[in-house]
Amino acid sequence: MDPTLNQDQIIPCETVTALNHYLGQLRLRDSSPHTIDAYGRDLNGFFKFITDYRQEPVSLQLLSDLKLMDFRAYISFRSAQDHHRRSVLRAITALRGFLRFLEQQGLGRNDQIGSLRLPAVPISLPRPLSPSEINASLPEIQSLAHQDWLGKRDLALFILLYGAGLRIAEALAIRAANHPLPEILRIEGKGGKVRLVPILPIIQSAVADYVKSCPYRLLPDQALFVGARGDELNPGVVQRQMRLLRYRLGLADTVTPHALRHSFASHLLANGGDLRSIQELLGHSSLHSTQVYTQIDTAKLKDAHRRSHPRG
Repeated sequence: MDPTLNQDQIIPCETVTALNHYLGQLRLRDSSPHTIDAYGRDLNGFFKFITDYRQEPVSLQLLSDLKLMDFRAYISFRSAQDHHRRSVLRAITALRGFLRFLEQQGLGRNDQIGSLRLPAVPISLPRPLSPSEINASLPEIQSLAHQDWLGKRDLALFILLYGAGLRIAEALAIRAANHPLPEILRIEGKGGKVRLVPILPIIQSAVADYVKSCPYRLLPDQALFVGARGDELNPGVVQRQMRLLRYRLGLADTVTPHALRHSFASHLLANGGDLRSIQELLGHSSLHSTQVYTQIDTAKLKDAHRRSHPRG
């Protein structure tokens, strides 16, 4: 069934207004623009599906009257259209949040969705680089740039992402006023969560070498890492350099700037770091997010066991 709106299937203004208010509330909570945009698309898609499935406009009253079978039909439709279970789970999360918002605002109540069982989502284990791959990457990432100072910039950024476990957005948000980098750097992560990150001497040295060679005068409120024309460095440029690095060294397709953060955590754990400390360094709100690295370590042990004890 294709939930495409016909001309007489119009989403009522009251529903559109409520949706806009809900998305506005998410903005006030500092939800990421990507999440807000995705939730908006998901909810609009749900409205169109229900309009066709129930053969009536999606009024606030209809949203309150929806039964468990209606939600299950939507999950079946989304699952058939989208093979990524995470996106189906996100769509249901968006819907639950919207219905909870309606209840809080006194605009309706639906108790049925609380009984909905969500599809299981397999845990996707990040693929970290090995220490030898990290060492091989350092000279290569610098040599890929067409100018010496850009190579030093890319090297400094690579070492920062790996040596401090930063997200690419966090690294690019560092201001020139933070140079020279202190031993402890204040980082604002997702949702405005602030953490203190130790900066190793090798990171300080690489960043200082980049700044010294940079042909542009970096003002205090300007980004520390700049592009070839002196403007704020686009993350797409960093991702492109990592793709070139993968090709040059024959690395896996999973090697991205974010893989350096995974490598940071995995190598810390392999060398005796405890989960709570790694959680703080990564800025994870929940220990559950950090525990994925224990599964990586376990997976490596199992693989080593299989290779050491082959079956006859």
